[in-house]
Amino acid sequence: DCDNARFCYDTGHENCYATYAVVDKHKDKITALHINDNLGIRNKDKTLSGLDDMHLLPFDGNVDFDRVISLIKYANLQNELTFEFKFSKDPLSDKYRALSFDEYLDLAKTRMLRLAKMIVDK
Repeated sequence: DCDNARFCYDTGHENCYATYAVVDKHKDKITALHINDNLGIRNKDKTLSGLDDMHLLPFDGNVDFDRVISLIKYANLQNELTFEFKFSKDPLSDKYRALSFDEYLDLAKTRMLRLAKMIVDK
């Protein structure tokens, strides 16, 4: 109930840590974004591994980007989309490593524009 409390909505963290209820309860406090993708918790026993937070480009994992869009629209951010990427130690990131830096940036831009279009169209 603190009016001054705000948070950064990290799509990859939500997918790994299953923080949906927390984000839903406080979605009016979202003031920043870290948009990235992953496959959630992959261990059969549902324990989190340091490799689960993969920071993939959007649409390369299983983050529910329809949900992400609804939260971004609810937060009413000022046309800000902040992406957080890295090359994780995972075979899914191997396809990024095979690209030149310019090709990787072009792919990231394409994904950013796709996500922006989803926001506008929803």
